[in-house]
Amino acid sequence: MRRRELVSPPASAATHPASANRRRAREPKPALVVSMVPVVVAFAAVLLTTLPLVTIHSYLATEHLVLVYLLPTILIAIYFGSIIAVLTSFASGLAAAYFLLPPQFSFYIADPRHIAELGFTVLLAVIASKVVAALAHDARRDAGAQPPRTRRSNGTARADHAAR
Repeated sequence: MRRRELVSPPASAATHPASANRRRAREPKPALVVSMVPVVVAFAAVLLTTLPLVTIHSYLATEHLVLVYLLPTILIAIYFGSIIAVLTSFASGLAAAYFLLPPQFSFYIADPRHIAELGFTVLLAVIASKVVAALAHDARRDAGAQPPRTRRSNGTARADHAAR
């Protein structure tokens, strides 16, 4: 390649910069970036769940706030699948142990009942994430399916909605 080709954009890009941007947008993103997006979103969901829970826990003496961590796990399962949702449930369990369960700001859990509660909540989150991810996958698969097509007497095609 000559030096001039490296410095100046191709003629088609110079005349049509919008088409050059479209071509650049169609280029595949690096695999590391694509694989890291769900992980970052999962940890952000746990963080955004933890902030209000810590605030509530500091003002009110409430128990069982750990169950609220099911919400980000289920949302992540819907959007990214069960593998990332299981990761979210474990991150939620660690966040709950550190921020909510006594003694606070330590991963040590003094009461055996709290250990059991956290274990069952994480187990429930893992099971729920698997079920929700399977349901979301089935819904996406069914949404992509086209309804059967039939022919009218005049030769035009139409979707058969009676089958639904």
